[in-house]
Amino acid sequence: MNQSRLTLIAVGGAVAAFALAVAVALGSRSYAPAPEKTPVAEKSSVSAPAAPPPAPDPLADLLPEMVDVLTSAYEDAPARFILTPWITPRLFCDSLKGMGLTGATLHQDMEPGRGWTCVTDLVKPVPGPDETASSLFVSARGLEPGRLDVLRLKLNLLDPKGGRRVRRVALDVARALFAQFRWRQSEAALRALHDLRDVRFRERGVTFELKREFGSAPRYNMIVTFERWLPPGPTDRFAPNRRPLTAPARDVDAIE
Repeated sequence: MNQSRLTLIAVGGAVAAFALAVAVALGSRSYAPAPEKTPVAEKSSVSAPAAPPPAPDPLADLLPEMVDVLTSAYEDAPARFILTPWITPRLFCDSLKGMGLTGATLHQDMEPGRGWTCVTDLVKPVPGPDETASSLFVSARGLEPGRLDVLRLKLNLLDPKGGRRVRRVALDVARALFAQFRWRQSEAALRALHDLRDVRFRERGVTFELKREFGSAPRYNMIVTFERWLPPGPTDRFAPNRRPLTAPARDVDAIE
């Protein structure tokens, strides 16, 4: 009897322990935290900003020749090394009269760039026919208002006496022009007028050229060209020519 009771108690305890284990297992599953869900990014209705348009080409409207100059790989020198005459054409033309050059006439607003010219009368120190009397005249030209691009002194040395006086006048006019622009006078240019030898040189960005015309009559042109810009080259092209002259300059009164 007692053994049967003990067996029953043991079986009941085992059943109770099993029931408790099942209850604990079910309870732990019921209260286990649910796994977190990864949030899904919402699709935006706003699109990304478009790329800005390309910048306009500042050289697009320029001539190909100008583009080549502006984009050249050669370095240029500062403008202070180049003599650039910005003038008032009317005042400049009138000033020639004060140099003894009569009849200076101005023509303005000339095509294509509203340029201008100023031409004086023939100056004859010794009166006579144009075909035989020595004479001189000056012409100036600007490709745009307010700028002088080319200056020309024309000498017609057709007789000995008048020719000497024309050369003196030409030297005086050249000195007066240098003084008017407040430039240091070019000794090489004055020597070229004095000696009447064909020569071409550049000084501080200005090209001087003296050349005799074809023909038996001694006619000379001194052409002074004021450059807009200088071609590629070494830096010494901007400096004045300081080489000594081959002989000391003679006074204008020594012209024979």
